[in-house]
Amino acid sequence: MASRLRLKAKETVLCIGDGGNDVSMITSADIGVGIEGKEGSQASLAADFSLKCFSDVAGLMFYHSRRSYKNSSKMAHIIFHRGILISFIQGIFCALIHFFPISILHGNMPTLFILFTILPLFWIIYDEDISMDMAIKYPELYKELRENDLLSYKEFLSTLTISSLVLKKTLESISFERRHGLEEDDGHNEVEALVSKIGEMSTGGGTEPAQ
Repeated sequence: MASRLRLKAKETVLCIGDGGNDVSMITSADIGVGIEGKEGSQASLAADFSLKCFSDVAGLMFYHSRRSYKNSSKMAHIIFHRGILISFIQGIFCALIHFFPISILHGNMPTLFILFTILPLFWIIYDEDISMDMAIKYPELYKELRENDLLSYKEFLSTLTISSLVLKKTLESISFERRHGLEEDDGHNEVEALVSKIGEMSTGGGTEPAQ
C-alpha cells in the first residue's frame, strides 16, 4: 500500500506501526514511525523515528519536523552566504594579483574564519519561533513545509542578492578608507616638507657668514 501510494499519488508517505507485521510497511514508506508497544520493538528498530506512545505523533509532525525544516533551511542559507562571500573575496584578490594561485587566507586565518562564522550555527540549535502547544493548536503552520518555500530557488536568489550587497558595501567602505588614508598621508607629507623648507630658509637667513 505504501509503495503504491508513493507511485500513484507521488507524495511523501508516512507510515506508523507498532508490531512486527508493520516492518515491511514502515521500510517501504518515505518516513517510518515505530511505536514501542506490547508487540515488541521490531517496528521501532526498523523505523526512522521511534516513539513511546501514539500521542507523540502530533508533536513529531507539527512541531519537531517543522522546527527541523526551518533550522535546516537557515543553516543552508548561512553556509551558502558564507561560501559566496569568501569566493567573491578570493576572486577579487586573484584578479588584483593577475590570477596568481595564492589563497587570501594564510596560516591560522582559515581556522579563525570557520570559528567566527560557525557561531550563528549554534544559535540555530536553540532557535524556536513557536512552542509545541502553539504548533499543535494551529496545524495550519505545517503548510509551509509542504510548500517548501524556505529552500526554493527564490529564497536562494534573495540570499545571493543580500550577499552581493554586503560584499559591495564592504568593498566600498574599504576603498573609501584607503583613499581617505592616502589623501591624509599626502597632506601630512606636504605639510612636513613645507615646514622643513621654511626651517631651512629661516636658519640660512638668520645666520650671518663668518668673517
